Amino acid sequence: MDPVADTSRYTAAVRARESERPDRLFFDPYARTLAGDIGFTIMRNLEQEHGSGIENPFLPIRTKYFDDFLMRILQHTTIDQIVILAAGMDARAYRLPLLSHYKLFELDRPELIALKNQILSNEHAIPYCDRYTIGADLSKEWERQLIEAGFHPEKPAIWLAEGFFVYLKQPSVEHVLKQVERLSASGSWLGADLISEAFINGPWAEKDRTYLKKYGLSWEFGTDEPERFLKRFGWDAQAVQPGSYEADYGRWPFPIIPRELTDFPKTFLVTAYKK
Repeated sequence: MDPVADTSRYTAAVRARESERPDRLFFDPYARTLAGDIGFTIMRNLEQEHGSGIENPFLPIRTKYFDDFLMRILQHTTIDQIVILAAGMDARAYRLPLLSHYKLFELDRPELIALKNQILSNEHAIPYCDRYTIGADLSKEWERQLIEAGFHPEKPAIWLAEGFFVYLKQPSVEHVLKQVERLSASGSWLGADLISEAFINGPWAEKDRTYLKKYGLSWEFGTDEPERFLKRFGWDAQAVQPGSYEADYGRWPFPIIPRELTDFPKTFLVTAYKK
């Protein structure tokens, strides 16, 4: 596994810890196994080096926010196909009450998909819906693979890109979004998280960048205008920051930084609709 792929095991460790809290925001029964020892090691190291062991409140909030987004759209539309880009160790097919006729497609690097499927097989895990996994390099062409797996581009879909775009350079982000645009019928939805440009080159995020590079990671893409950026690819988007009314859940301990203060790093939770 390369360092970016290992972040999926770290994220699974965070979901496992959240699942074991008495006030948990969600329950992921397979997160601990999917994380493995390496996921918990990365989690402990990152938190100890970055903030004296403080837990990262963003990842549980992000998971809960996109859980709610996904279930809200499914309950109020007839959409029955879901695509998770850079799915990593995501277990939504196994933990959300998805109807059996839904089709959920997971795309990620072949070696990561193979490892995940082996872990879930060993756990005798059974998904709630029809689950399809596709091993692909998302920075290249993957449209044909998705269609061959049973995706119908003439029908609307829900797309999730969680913890993904930040690790791609802008041309790769645009390449992915152009493919998504071609595959998205009218009525489709997109959920994604983005960071501001100050995370990439601002002084306030220098400590974050330093410890990520120690683990072979780097943030590559950020935008201060996620709505305008996604508009280029056919999406009407809305962005909120953690701590806002829609994305707090009683967990965000920091003030919300006004959007116009571009020197300070910000994270955006984005939902978008294609007319």
